[in-house]
Amino acid sequence: MRRVSLTILCIFSLTSALSAPVNCKGYEKEGCYCGSQLSNLTVTLPPGLRVDAVCGLHFRTYHPLGVHNIDLTREPLSLDSYKDGNYPQGKIYLSGTIQTPISGTVTVHEGPAGSLWFHGRRNPRGPVFWEYHLKDMDLGTTDDFMKLRAPRPDTLKGQCREAEATLRIRNPVVLLGQTDEAGTAAEFDVVRISEYKPCKDREDPVASLIRRQPADVVALITRIAACNYYQGEWPYADGTLVELCTPVGG
Repeated sequence: MRRVSLTILCIFSLTSALSAPVNCKGYEKEGCYCGSQLSNLTVTLPPGLRVDAVCGLHFRTYHPLGVHNIDLTREPLSLDSYKDGNYPQGKIYLSGTIQTPISGTVTVHEGPAGSLWFHGRRNPRGPVFWEYHLKDMDLGTTDDFMKLRAPRPDTLKGQCREAEATLRIRNPVVLLGQTDEAGTAAEFDVVRISEYKPCKDREDPVASLIRRQPADVVALITRIAACNYYQGEWPYADGTLVELCTPVGG
């Protein structure tokens, strides 16, 4: 009887501990999960990185309150994909160094969300978090400009400059959301950086394809291009892909 009571007590204590709010030391005060509380989180990471903590994870909903807070002790969650156009918001703290340096473009141009960015080349069909949040960085500190040898925006008089770069990224912090503050900050080492040049005018390739084409050809090209575009972007509703990518009459 005593053994049964102890077993029940242990189970009750474990359940209570898992369902209680988790405050991870060194991170946000509330709504954070770390260590064993991350067992319900699925996320594919590049070799060299690990998740230290997640804080304030939630979904925007049609509920009157507009928010569904995610309890990782009870709810499984994947950051590798999205469903019905919905992707969680919150903050993800990672540590370590991505083993393979990432190549991409550094852009300097004054805008509402900042003035210095790095956009790595990505595989749009890969895991969402890896491809869309660990290969793009919002930069802009004095140290960032110095390390990237980037011109200051106030010297460009509204013009845009870009350079090809390869960076070794470490200890990223990702803020998931739909605001100008959202994005990825990280420490990094510059493996390679090219000379800065005026940003290229990138004409929409679809525009050149449909030029002087008959209406039915224009409609077909536009439909195919839209299908390919939405497959490579996130988080759009599944219905959008079904509508665009289903063959006419199929």
